[in-house]
Amino acid sequence: MSRAAFFSWHVRRRLFAGFGTLVVLCAMAWCTGSSMADENGLKIGILLDASGPFSDVGGKGAVQALQTAVDEAGGKALGKTIQVISADAQNKTDLGLSIAKDWLRNQGVDALADLDTSSIGLAVTGDLKNQSRGILLYTIVNAEALIGASCTPWGFMWQTDSYAWAKGLATDIASGANNTWFFIQVDFASGVSASANLKALIEAAGGKVLGQVKHPADATDFSSYLLQAQSSGAKNIALINSGAQFINSVRQANEFGIVKGGQTLVAGLTLYTSDAHTMGLEVAQGLTGVSAYEWNQSPETEAWSKKFFDKMGKMPTSAQIGVYSATKHYIKAVEAAGTTNRDAVAAKMRELPVNDAFVKNGSIRKDGRMVHDLQIIQVKTPAESKGEWDLFKTVKVIPADKAFRPLEESACPLTR
Repeated sequence: MSRAAFFSWHVRRRLFAGFGTLVVLCAMAWCTGSSMADENGLKIGILLDASGPFSDVGGKGAVQALQTAVDEAGGKALGKTIQVISADAQNKTDLGLSIAKDWLRNQGVDALADLDTSSIGLAVTGDLKNQSRGILLYTIVNAEALIGASCTPWGFMWQTDSYAWAKGLATDIASGANNTWFFIQVDFASGVSASANLKALIEAAGGKVLGQVKHPADATDFSSYLLQAQSSGAKNIALINSGAQFINSVRQANEFGIVKGGQTLVAGLTLYTSDAHTMGLEVAQGLTGVSAYEWNQSPETEAWSKKFFDKMGKMPTSAQIGVYSATKHYIKAVEAAGTTNRDAVAAKMRELPVNDAFVKNGSIRKDGRMVHDLQIIQVKTPAESKGEWDLFKTVKVIPADKAFRPLEESACPLTR
C-alpha cells in the first residue's frame, strides 16, 4: 500500500471507528472507499454538514440513522452488501456538486441522501439528467422547486417543504387581527421559497406583511433585523432561517424582550428538536412551527428514538429520522424491483406505501413528494415539561391531504 493510500485509509478509519460498520465521513472533497467495497453491491452516499450550522439537525446523527436502516435490512440488498459512504459538503454548492458527480460517475453510488443544503440539492438534481444512475433522497433539503419546476423522476422529498411550512403557518396559526407579519429571512433557496409562499398565503387570507429583511447564510448578529421587526408592530415575526442562524435569532429576540412585549415568534422553516433543546425552554418557550414528527408521537416512534438516543446521546430530529425512513423505503424498493436500475426502483418507490417509525400510510406522488401528516407544534414552558427532552406539544395535526401543495397546482413536468 502506498503512503498516500495508507494515510487515506487511516483517516477514514479514525473518523468513524465508533460506528462498527463501514461509514466514512470525509473532511476532504470526497471519499471513495472503493477498494473496500463489494463492487456489485448497493452503495448509498450521504452528503451532509459535519460540523457547521446544520450539524445538529443532520450531521453524524443522519449517518447513524441511515446506517440503522441498512442494519435493519441485514446489511444487504438483493443478497449483496450495502455500503454507506458519507462526505462533509461544508454547505458549499460547488463542493457538494463535485462530490456528487464523482460518486455517481466514478464510485458507483446508487443513491444520495440528505444533500446538505437546498442549493446543493438543486445543483445535483440539475446534473442528474447527465448521469445514468442516482436516486436522490431529499431528507434535510426542502426547497419546493425540487419537487416543482426542477423535479426529476429520481428525486424524492421526505419530510416538509417550503410550501407546507407556509401553508401551516398562514392557515393554522394566525387569523383576523393577529394576521400581521414581519419576515426575517435567510437569503438561500429554502428561505426565498418559503417567504414567497408564506406572503402569498397570508395575503390571500386577508393578512398583511408589514416588512421583510434578508440576511446572509453566515450571519451571526440579528440585532438590526429584530429591532426592525419589533418596531413594525407586526403581531407575528417569522424567522425564516434554520440551524445556528435560527437559534441565534431566537436568543437575541429574547434579549430584546420581543415576546414579553406581545409579539409572537414563529419558526418559518422546520422547528427541530435540536433547536429547542439547545436554546432551553426559558428562551424557546412559546415558539410555534410546523414539524414532520415528534419523537414520542407513537410507541414505535418513541422506541426507535430511544435506540437512537442510546447511540447518539440525543433525540433525533425530523431530518435524521427522515434519512432513516427514506433509506429504508429505498432499500425496500430495490428488493421489490429486483434490480438497482434507477427507473425501476423509482417506480417501485412510488408504488409502495411508506410505513415505519417515522410515518404511517405515507405515499409518494408523481412529483416525488412523500405525502404524510404534519403537525403544528409549540415549545412547552418549563412548568409544562416533564423532562429534558419533553420539549413540544402538538397544537394541531394537519392531515396529509391538506398539508402539501395540491398536485394539480404543481409546476413539476412529471404531473402533466
